[in-house]
Amino acid sequence: NINETTSLTIIDPGVYHHFGLIPAIKRHFTLNPINNTDVVKIVIGIDGLPISKSSSSQLWPILGYIRPLDNAVFPIGIYWGHQKPKNSNDYLEQFILEAKNVLLNGVNIDGTTIKVEIDGFCLDA
Repeated sequence: NINETTSLTIIDPGVYHHFGLIPAIKRHFTLNPINNTDVVKIVIGIDGLPISKSSSSQLWPILGYIRPLDNAVFPIGIYWGHQKPKNSNDYLEQFILEAKNVLLNGVNIDGTTIKVEIDGFCLDA
């Protein structure tokens, strides 16, 4: 019996959950120990997608992957609503705040600070 609490933020007209960039990077290095890596390059993808043809529900995930170490995509945040987020600044706020912190300070993994760079963005055209 699992009792977990998920933090949701109201982003008009839907809700958003921020999984986090730092936990994803740390999880990657828990599964794949550091091998002479002093810089982690992250690719970020943001796009909306319908959940089904019979509903107006849609997801707008913020996804990432570590290049060239891993092709496994991880969630950073996800928005759900019946329309896309009305204000992109509200939608991206938690991601931007965390990304700025990570870019300035890196991520501490087992006592070693790893520099993080955003290597690219793949966005909805």
